[in-house]
Amino acid sequence: MSFDLRLDPVLQLTLRLALALVFWRALQHKLRDFPEFRRAVENYRLLPLRLVGFCAVGVAALEIGVGLGLLVPGLRQVAALAAVGLLGLYSGAIVVNLVRGRRAIDCGCGGPGAHISLSEGLVVRNSLLVLAALACTLPDSGRALVWLDAATASAGLLGLTLVFLAVENTLENAPRLRALRKGRAWSTR
Repeated sequence: MSFDLRLDPVLQLTLRLALALVFWRALQHKLRDFPEFRRAVENYRLLPLRLVGFCAVGVAALEIGVGLGLLVPGLRQVAALAAVGLLGLYSGAIVVNLVRGRRAIDCGCGGPGAHISLSEGLVVRNSLLVLAALACTLPDSGRALVWLDAATASAGLLGLTLVFLAVENTLENAPRLRALRKGRAWSTR
């Protein structure tokens, strides 16, 4: 029994645009305050100090490549696989620190002013992004795009963007909600 998994080109386009937007947004946060991102990488305590800066620059460079590659016809599959690798790397670093009991550190994904603590929710979010990236590696059905597909892709991108922002906001505010439920005051940082 063989399976011929092919995606509708509008679904694949929408997923690629959404993933590119996720990586560009992450890159924007890093570039806005690179020293803060470097500190976040250091706080994971997974690398020798001499490699932290190199790793931080490498992550930013890979995010540029993935974000652009998802939009270039000849690079789409490679960029989608690179996205799978990066997201898997991020999730692995988070899981290692969760196992160590280090939940209070910033994930480094929320950008300046935001503080998203490590949690299982981040791993779930990244796993869903991995599934989207894996879907982008599948061939499309070959159906020609028509004018209505642009509206469909735009609406899909808007919907996925709103869902991503809501999830990110929920993850950022989860510690405050837990503190509120326990009747404690919380801080903004």
